[in-house]
Amino acid sequence: MLNINSFRTWKIFIPGILIYTAFFYSCEKNSDEDMGTYLVSYQEKLNFTVEEVQSSLYIAHLAYPSIDSILPDTKYGVTVYSIVYQTEILGEKIRASGIVCIPEAEESFPILSFQNGTNTCLSNAPSVNMSNQLYTLVELMSGNGYVIVIPDYIGFGESDQILHPYLNAQSSNQAVTDMIRATLELLDKKGIKATCNNNLYLMGYSQGGWATLSALKEIETNPIEEMSTIAASCGAGPYNLMDMSSYIMDLTEYKNPFYFPYFIESHRRIGLINEPLSLYFKEPYSNTIPGLFDGSLCNSEMNSSLTTVIADLFTPELIQNFETSADFTSLREQLTLNSITPWNLKTKLVLFHSTGDQTIPYQQSVDMYNSLLKQGVASDLMSLRIIENDTIDHEDAVIDWGISTVSWFNSLR
Repeated sequence: MLNINSFRTWKIFIPGILIYTAFFYSCEKNSDEDMGTYLVSYQEKLNFTVEEVQSSLYIAHLAYPSIDSILPDTKYGVTVYSIVYQTEILGEKIRASGIVCIPEAEESFPILSFQNGTNTCLSNAPSVNMSNQLYTLVELMSGNGYVIVIPDYIGFGESDQILHPYLNAQSSNQAVTDMIRATLELLDKKGIKATCNNNLYLMGYSQGGWATLSALKEIETNPIEEMSTIAASCGAGPYNLMDMSSYIMDLTEYKNPFYFPYFIESHRRIGLINEPLSLYFKEPYSNTIPGLFDGSLCNSEMNSSLTTVIADLFTPELIQNFETSADFTSLREQLTLNSITPWNLKTKLVLFHSTGDQTIPYQQSVDMYNSLLKQGVASDLMSLRIIENDTIDHEDAVIDWGISTVSWFNSLR
């Protein structure tokens, strides 16, 4: 059972970890050697000795006792790199970025791809804000013996000239899989001692849970050369976007009102939704929404710039006729296209959620689990872990989910 106070307590102890991060920034190095098909460039950013990794995790364990489960497996120092790599969106080649955390040892390790949750501010991209408390903890997890990959997603870091295509499956899958391919090329570079054992793990929470499950389906359908996908952990993802949208429409208030405008505006900018915002949103929001998505505002600031009252944000036509009106056909098509449909899953999978989640209802995970069972997936291949505690909201569960995921991954090795 998770502790609702854990996330708040974590903030008390995080400065100790950030001290390590500040002291161990290294000189940036950009190699001019031949990079490969996907890798464009890389720069060494951070170094942690094994003692520093262990000490930082011990500090964090004071807030999160469950870290005890992974401390015995923390055996490596870690070097963190930022990378730029080639990917594409809607058939157009672009450059994207992210960070790669590599254990400091001449050994062969699995790759663990971590997909982060919803973000709107450019300053909080993984490669830009490596000292973010969640990213720092993920970086330290590399000391358990994983090459950890954290994509920025398209729209952040190297590709910040584009508004992030929020919950767009094609661009998300491409960014994740191409970064894994670029990481394989990075591990071949001179001076990097670690190699890859060709095993792949995936994990993500919230948008990252959706991105992880979507990427898993893509990788099982179109495998990454020589990689074997071992396990995936998806926390609190919005897997069925039509059901998620209907859920929001039925509410009186919703505490994260920027989610729906984020999806619509980002898909308008890449030409997949063509209707005016006034079809979906009331004034003044239909006029102000484009300006909000300039990359300067973070999630809470976005929410403050909108309204949590559903009837004040959405037009009556959208609320009443979302599922039936021809006016909303393109929106429904995009929501359906970017939802994750069940398939013949072959990888071990865990779906996590809390009954107290007020942002993404836990029924999303229940329905996905049941739909996979109906598809014929064996029940012993996957599990549904519902936290039966109505006081644990969306944000409260993320750290304990991450720790339990790494502990589970360790048990499979």
